[in-house]
Amino acid sequence: MSEPIRSLFTRRTLVVAIALTTIFVGLLYLEDRPWWCKFGVGFWSAAWSRCTSQHFLDPYSLTHLLHGVIFYFSWKASIAVFAVIELGLLYFVSDNFTLNVFMLVFPLESLKEWQLGGIGT
Repeated sequence: MSEPIRSLFTRRTLVVAIALTTIFVGLLYLEDRPWWCKFGVGFWSAAWSRCTSQHFLDPYSLTHLLHGVIFYFSWKASIAVFAVIELGLLYFVSDNFTLNVFMLVFPLESLKEWQLGGIGT
């Protein structure tokens, strides 16, 4: 591994990650909210399921990865990775950051219907 990547995976970062996870689970408990999907434990959830964002991964996990990519890699590499992930999300889940911003600024009923087309079918 390269030196910057190796320095990310230390005992200190592991302790901080465990501490932050414990704090967030505790806050959810205090708010009487489930910290994991009450409909079962899973590794992946679909974009429109009852457990979105309560499993380890969901389609939006890729956009969270993009935030790190933008600050870690060169601008050219960041734009390339961003474009590939955005196109993948557009194809597989009919939703991505670009569409969300577009719908916020110029809401189109036809685009909304296209995005909701796969729900319940």
